[in-house]
Parts: sequence; structure tokens; C-alpha cells
Amino acid sequence: MKDIAIGCALCLAWVLAGCRDRATAPVGDSGVEIVSVDAGTNPEPLPPVEGSGQKAEGETRDGLREGPWTFFHDNGKKAAAGEYRAGMKEGRWTFWHPNGEKAAEGGYRGGLKEGVWIDYDEQGHKLMEKQYRGGMEAY
Repeated sequence: MKDIAIGCALCLAWVLAGCRDRATAPVGDSGVEIVSVDAGTNPEPLPPVEGSGQKAEGETRDGLREGPWTFFHDNGKKAAAGEYRAGMKEGRWTFWHPNGEKAAEGGYRGGLKEGVWIDYDEQGHKLMEKQYRGGMEAY
């Protein structure tokens, strides 16, 4: 069981680290951009780079992510989905393993983890539940 938890944690870290590329590609005049970037708690304008591959989709306002965003694994399956407000994660987010099973779910407030977070193994079974306040694990 401990090996599964470690494997799940490493997989989740890999997924989250993979969302940190900063390439973007505008899609027409719709205001929707395809990107491969995760602003996390550091809102900043997204640099325009043409020809990047699709890693995520969502809208920007004043150069910052706004509203619903969906991120994808290289295999095309969802990696993460949630909302941004002024470039920071806000509200409920869900993360998935590359095989499509849920990896984690929980909430953000102002770009920081908040409330109950649940981690799942690669078969979708619940591993653990943690409580967060202001981005820090509450014991």
C-alpha cells in the first residue's frame, strides 16, 4: 500500500510539473488560447508563441487565465480541470492519471490549496484525504 501511495504521489508530481511549460498559441479571434502553462499562484501574462502543441485550453482576460481551464496529458486524456480567477486557481479542481483514472481532487482559494483534498491510486481507489488551509497541510 505504501508503494502505491508513493507511486501515486510521484505520478501526481510528474503531472503537475508537466503543466509548467510556458508556450501558448492563440486560436483565432475567439479569445480562447491553447497553452501549456500553469500559473499556479504566480499570475502573469502569457507570452504568445505560435506553433505550440495543445496541452490545455481556456480563456484569458488581460493576459491572465480566467474561467474554466482543462489541461491534457501527452496521450490526449485530461490531466487537470478547474477554474482560474485573475490568473490564480480558484474553486474545485480535479486531476487525472494518464490512464484516465482520477488522481486527486480538492479546492483552491487565491491559488492556494484549501479544504479537503483526496488522492487516488491509478485504479481510481481512494488513497488518502488531507486538509489544507492557506496552501499548508493542516494536521
